[in-house]
Amino acid sequence: MAADGPHKLAFVFGPVGWQRENMGRALYDKGGVYRAVFDEVARECRPALPVPLGDVVYPVKGASALDLSGMIDSTFYAQTSLYAVEVALDALYRSHGVAPAACCGHSIGEFSAAASGAAATFAAAADVEGQGNALIAAARD
Repeated sequence: MAADGPHKLAFVFGPVGWQRENMGRALYDKGGVYRAVFDEVARECRPALPVPLGDVVYPVKGASALDLSGMIDSTFYAQTSLYAVEVALDALYRSHGVAPAACCGHSIGEFSAAASGAAATFAAAADVEGQGNALIAAARD
């Protein structure tokens, strides 16, 4: 049923717990905007991560591959992987002319929403997210 007036779209960015190995894998393998933005986040966050983000989110399977199973559920990788995928999806949608009238997020999704809504630059949100991860890890030690 059609509604009168223009339709508005909102982007909702999710919290820790939504992360999965290989999330967005087909988009990443295709290359383009999604892969470029994901890789940019991975580069920004690399100094804080013992294993490259891409290796954890998109693990290589096989005899010579490192066993990284379950690593995506650690705090560092859960939050960082979600941020990378969410901002990459945001950029992909925007590259196709799809932009939200509003955006919101929960937990790490708040950083993605801030970057999407231009309340924070992409790099600034990634930096704050990384610092938050370090604080959480230090508190657990």
